[in-house]
Amino acid sequence: MRTTSARAFAATLAGISALLLLAGLTACTITVPSPQDTSTLSPSPSPTYSAPTVLPGHNADAVAAKELSWAAGNTLSVGVPVAWTDQLTEPDTSGDKTVPSKWKSVKLNQAGWTEYQHANGCVLSLWQTVNQQSLMVANDDKASTVALFKYLIPSILPETLKATTMRWAKELDKPSPKIQLLTLRTPAKNKNPARIYSARMFNRAGTGIVFSLSCSSDALLNSTFNSIQPKLAVSPPQQ
Repeated sequence: MRTTSARAFAATLAGISALLLLAGLTACTITVPSPQDTSTLSPSPSPTYSAPTVLPGHNADAVAAKELSWAAGNTLSVGVPVAWTDQLTEPDTSGDKTVPSKWKSVKLNQAGWTEYQHANGCVLSLWQTVNQQSLMVANDDKASTVALFKYLIPSILPETLKATTMRWAKELDKPSPKIQLLTLRTPAKNKNPARIYSARMFNRAGTGIVFSLSCSSDALLNSTFNSIQPKLAVSPPQQ
């Protein structure tokens, strides 16, 4: 499971903002927040860790087996992170043939950031962060997700974010339900690639996830996005 500490959270969001800036979103003015310098902070006199809260009768398997709508986000356990799971670099098998994956790993869980590059030039990035209470709207994952996009792109209009879904799966090789996200898509223009950004905040889990895919053309973005669906999912918590 990919996680990042609260200390790295500001740097992670700044990294996402920087990539959005590079996207050339002509309709948006993007302010990249400066990460807080924690190197000189004094240690807390007492532990700040809070153990996850699993309510009596909570059934993690039942939650994982159903569509995770916005409202269903309130059925997650408190403080148990949600993460990405993928098999992008594993060999592709078709019938009796096995061929190497066309994806290669560029970054692996660097402050919650994992990045892959495809042989066709597309770049896929996954972020997962925890301890995001400052952006959370109580009992409202959708409003929390809008707040994340506004943090990254202050001038964004909520109506430009489209409702989309991805897989909600513990096991990638089995059929799975879907999870709702909000998505911003920008077309290829001049020298700027086509991009998709999808995100979801989990107010009970205290987790945020962001997906980014960029390709040189809209057609290549579409075909590459479709091809990764069997190998990428949001993984439900184990408790």
